[in-house]
Amino acid sequence: MFAMLEVPGRYAVPQRLFTWNGADSMKMRMILVVVSLALASSSLTATVVKDPGARDHLRLAHAGTQNGEYSVTVQVENDQELASLDIPLRFGQPGDSITLKRVEWSERVAGWEFKHAAIDNERKTVILGLISELTGTRSNANLAAWAGGNARIATLVFSLQGNYKPIMTTFTTEHPEHSLTYIFNRYENGKPIVQEFSPEFEVASDD
Repeated sequence: MFAMLEVPGRYAVPQRLFTWNGADSMKMRMILVVVSLALASSSLTATVVKDPGARDHLRLAHAGTQNGEYSVTVQVENDQELASLDIPLRFGQPGDSITLKRVEWSERVAGWEFKHAAIDNERKTVILGLISELTGTRSNANLAAWAGGNARIATLVFSLQGNYKPIMTTFTTEHPEHSLTYIFNRYENGKPIVQEFSPEFEVASDD
């Protein structure tokens, strides 16, 4: 379990998604000031549960190489609405000639109010943190259950040198806490009960 922040009257989101290390920490501190205006502190905790329903997946797949850029899609296959996502990914080893240039978000999360990619090209990691809503004013804000077809939420765009290619894995950290996690809300008497689970992680072969 971990500390939560609650959007008044609507739902809660994990505080860890607002905690980052790395060169962009100053930017995130500025975002935190804005976020704190919209959120109220809460004693809520998230409960780790078994993935309800069919097994959810996080799939990564090579999406092609164009103009010297190598793209990998991040696909979320879920059978319940999701309120937030914590997706830490490793794409190589220190010293590899691999650079993650940018993250391009897809239409599936276009309306989400918090999307951040903490890129560390020295450690060859990126942490994707997404929260559907911060203001508590939007309806149907969560990520709808995947019904087949395009499951992409983001594309990772790399530049490569030599014979290097991204080798994609997930990882965990403790301070701050990050792990591959899907978060959703169940309601009892109008109150959100925040639950989290770990999806199946898969990487498509790059033939």
